[in-house]
Amino acid sequence: MRTDTQTLIKSLLILAEEIQSDDGVANAAIHEAALRMEELVQMINEKNDKIQELADLKADQAQEHAEEVLKIIEERDELESQLDVANSLVRDLKDELRDLQKDNEKLESSCVELEEKLDAANERIEELELEE
Repeated sequence: MRTDTQTLIKSLLILAEEIQSDDGVANAAIHEAALRMEELVQMINEKNDKIQELADLKADQAQEHAEEVLKIIEERDELESQLDVANSLVRDLKDELRDLQKDNEKLESSCVELEEKLDAANERIEELELEE
């Protein structure tokens, strides 16, 4: 089983106080090791906090980006729908134009026939007038 780091640091500080060495080098080394461990733990915690802040910031940015992408997709879908409606209207207008062109051709043909009949009637009237 692994001892908790804070417990280990406290144990080392106690050992540094209670260990008996003639020159005090062992006490100083153990004490300094405990202090360095404490500093390292503090640095690691600070770095972890910074990493968490950056991760949160990146998560927020990713969320914003995802929302922007979804908005763009929705706008694209709406534009595609509008384009489909516009294309359908263009097809309908082309069909109506074809129908109008056919009707126009029929009217032109009818006009030609009426002009011919009118010319024939006018000729007949002239003939009748000449006979009188």
